[in-house]
Amino acid sequence: MGFRVATDFDGGALGPIESLTENRLRAAIPRDWDQDRFNTQATWYYFRLDGLAGRPAEVVLTGLGSVYNGRPSPGGIIQDDQPVVSDDQRTWRKLTAATFDEAARTYTIPLEPTGDRLWVAALEPYVAADLESLRLEVQGHPELRVETCGRSVEGRPIELWSIGAEEAATSAWVIARQHAWETHTSFCMEGLVRWLLSDEAREVRRRCVFKLLPLVDPDGVVAGASRFNRLGYDTNRHWDETEPGNPEHRRLRPEICAAKEPLLAWLAGGRQVALHLNLHDTQVDYMAAVPALSAHPVLRGVYQRLCEARFSGPLRLGDSLSGTAQVALYHELGIPAALIELGTARLPTYGDFPTAADRVRFGADLGRAIAATV
Repeated sequence: MGFRVATDFDGGALGPIESLTENRLRAAIPRDWDQDRFNTQATWYYFRLDGLAGRPAEVVLTGLGSVYNGRPSPGGIIQDDQPVVSDDQRTWRKLTAATFDEAARTYTIPLEPTGDRLWVAALEPYVAADLESLRLEVQGHPELRVETCGRSVEGRPIELWSIGAEEAATSAWVIARQHAWETHTSFCMEGLVRWLLSDEAREVRRRCVFKLLPLVDPDGVVAGASRFNRLGYDTNRHWDETEPGNPEHRRLRPEICAAKEPLLAWLAGGRQVALHLNLHDTQVDYMAAVPALSAHPVLRGVYQRLCEARFSGPLRLGDSLSGTAQVALYHELGIPAALIELGTARLPTYGDFPTAADRVRFGADLGRAIAATV
């Protein structure tokens, strides 16, 4: 009898099984579609294999390929991607022998299990239970406040974490997991939270309050989705056409409303925003902002300090993605906003694939970079 496949846990995802033999699984990667069934992404997979009995096995993933704005998208799997595996769903290790066949659009993962069970994922998973564990660990800190700022399409709470003196002269906003598959942004956010609550950050908490949305798309995280909310809307598009006070917008894009509403209320109260960052994962590091911010001292300062902390990508300047958070917030509200992409492939500054632990450390470095510039 061959092995068995399971995805009955948060974030678990695998498409239709095409064939399953004693030592070989062939299955599709789950595919997300946008509201018009025009753009699509197939990036995230996370499953468990049972009954391996320590025997070598092979997984062939099919149905690869993503499309955005009518063009092939770098959000899909490429040769530089490599999966992670775990014997216990807690400690993960990177594989390096997976191969991508561009012509066949398949991705082959050879496995050498040492026991009967193995979890396989695109990246180290980070689900809602992990965020809850972090919250329970740090909730006693007197300068941490957690509130629900909105609910997802399926009614899950979206949390806003505030760290620092509420009466501080300025604020810095950071959001993560707009796209459910981008788990390294959650590890980065955890590192940022831990650093902000440390003694090292005591002084910056006095002069700057940090407003954090650690998990913008909780539905997608539970479902093991890649990019779009449960109604097909990309939560890092449509920011320029989403008004939290509009009932239809709240129905279709409640996650964007949850991210925008507290920010708009903050500004309406006459408060200052020094910086807004939205965190993402892709194959390579880079930071992106509108050209008008090319010499902005806070953004430039954060970027330069991140480069000193092993961030290896360029600062890209452009207005083309008009619906993204960083472009819409600048043009609508004048907020210095930027996108930070965290590379998941081999990076020269790491000499290897960045791990979840690397991204936790990067989160602390991000906190230090913001503290040095706001």
